[in-house]
Amino acid sequence: MNKTGIIYGVIFLTLSFCFLVANNQAIAASDQPALGADDYSKIDLGLNNTPVKEKVNLKIENGQVEAEQIIYNNKSGIVNATGQVKITNDDGIIIRAEQLVYDFNIQDAQLSGGVELTQKDQTITAKELHYQGKNGLVTASGGVKMFTGQATYQTETIRYNLQTKTGFLGRITATISAVDRNYSIVGDSMETIDGITSVKNAKLTRCEKHHPEYFYLAKRMTYDGQYLRLKHIILYVKGIPLFYFPYLSLNVNNKNLPRIEPRYDPDDGLSVRYDYSVPFGKNIDWRFQGELQTHDYSNLAFGITGSKGNFSNYAGTYYNFEGYLGVRDQLTHETPLLRTVIDGYRDFSNAEGNELGFSVTRKYWPTPAGRWQFGIQGRRVSKLDGSGAEYGGIYSGYRLDYNPYPNWTLSLLRLYSVEDKNYGDFMSDFKIGSNWIYDGGIPITQLYSFGLTGTYNSDQSLWIHRIYEIRRETDCIRWDFGWDDAVDSWVSKFKIKF
Repeated sequence: MNKTGIIYGVIFLTLSFCFLVANNQAIAASDQPALGADDYSKIDLGLNNTPVKEKVNLKIENGQVEAEQIIYNNKSGIVNATGQVKITNDDGIIIRAEQLVYDFNIQDAQLSGGVELTQKDQTITAKELHYQGKNGLVTASGGVKMFTGQATYQTETIRYNLQTKTGFLGRITATISAVDRNYSIVGDSMETIDGITSVKNAKLTRCEKHHPEYFYLAKRMTYDGQYLRLKHIILYVKGIPLFYFPYLSLNVNNKNLPRIEPRYDPDDGLSVRYDYSVPFGKNIDWRFQGELQTHDYSNLAFGITGSKGNFSNYAGTYYNFEGYLGVRDQLTHETPLLRTVIDGYRDFSNAEGNELGFSVTRKYWPTPAGRWQFGIQGRRVSKLDGSGAEYGGIYSGYRLDYNPYPNWTLSLLRLYSVEDKNYGDFMSDFKIGSNWIYDGGIPITQLYSFGLTGTYNSDQSLWIHRIYEIRRETDCIRWDFGWDDAVDSWVSKFKIKF
């Protein structure tokens, strides 16, 4: 063979070898993730590492990774990414962080540094987060926050499955947005299944102070996005257990919240009035009312409230611990301007008490000189005294309320008797004729004020009530303590602002 043939043979073998190497690399590359960069890409075949810098994106299973710098190991299938890391996938999941270690073999992502995971209306933030792409399991730690709907949950650890919507959180602090004021919750642990959240040993309040002046302590609480349902609850005020509820349901989207009003005076002693509702069905609520007293017989009431449009109706029964039952019904029609009420009750005691009445009220309207409200009413009342004689009668009248200032109300309640009869205890707080009523306060400090409350009947020249009191009011509670000069007695009222 001449020299020329040898040279051509060497060239042919060299080209064939290069072709085979290039072809094998192309086949191998077709099985690897696609790397792209706006700047440049450098491949180190000896180390099997591919570092890519400046605005990089890397295709992964059902998504991609973006970062300022990505290093991919061809042999291990491990990706290291740093700087404004962003993972997106076809399920609508977006994860942002400063650092990422991703394993292509098992679709496993370890992220750290300001991690934020978002899926639809749900977001999880943490210092560190582990995401398993195959089953949707998320494990996060370090200052964890979960935002979902109206609720925000804070904890140190969370284990949550994005596919099944189930998860577990350690000790939590939560905030639920609501009308007027938010709900604050602290619990020993939290579990969520299909969008229903359950909290053990939940402490709930709407008092936004660092040390709440009141809170509910419930053995168990659930939240479905609209209703907070609590079981076996104790109400604490200033750290003192005050009242027990077997069950309580709160609609976070309306203002129909429990009313609990402790009060004291020498005649009635210590008493606690309460009123709260529990959902039963669409536009139907169970309603629980009552008054617990130390100097008189307590009473409990139970009924159903149904509503449709502007109408609502309450029908229920009540029990007085003197030993008798009663029934009550109230129909209400309410618009932005007017409130109309027709109501009646009948008790089955020896006194055979009964009432039937109506009222129509034009709600407060503003004027340059203050707010005004006007209403008319009529009522028939009757009861038997100890000797069996009937007392009561029919009366009607009107009421005018005036607010010259936010903390002052001046009213005139004018009543006319259709029958000239003795009304007895039906008119303990007002009389036939003109009843002049006032209620206001003079500020002393930011928390305290001097209160003036009274009712004077000018037809009989009679003070029915004339109270001088000290009031302490915060955003959470109000406490009044004073002296009723008209009846020579101490009076005290306490109101919790739920």
